[in-house]
Amino acid sequence: SEQVVIDANYFSFYKGAPVIKHYIKNDAFTSCTIFGIMFINSDDSKLDRGIDTIKHEWGHFVQEKYYGELLYLIYIAYPSLTHRNVNYYYSQPWEYGADVFGGVQGYPYYTSDASSNFIQYHNEIMETRRK
Repeated sequence: SEQVVIDANYFSFYKGAPVIKHYIKNDAFTSCTIFGIMFINSDDSKLDRGIDTIKHEWGHFVQEKYYGELLYLIYIAYPSLTHRNVNYYYSQPWEYGADVFGGVQGYPYYTSDASSNFIQYHNEIMETRRK
């Protein structure tokens, strides 16, 4: 459960995925998922949105497994890292998609076109995958 991850000191599992909780105080390295490991910042897990953060990172885990590591790195991880200061960050298709795959409900900062942008982006990734 999400609560197990929140209560863990350093290491846990969430739905079979390894989770490493870290204590690095750096905005560039908060919570992320890479190479099948979820990294959760201890501060992120304590915030009101802690459960949603864990679900969101699980969504990135699902994206990585679904799209494959190479496409995940290109279409999800890279834009996620390089567009951190953009307005409506969680409405970006790679972030909104993580919420969709992770089961996050009702995040208040989505733009009205977040869903359609995600579908278009997902279709672009799938088309690239077919080639």
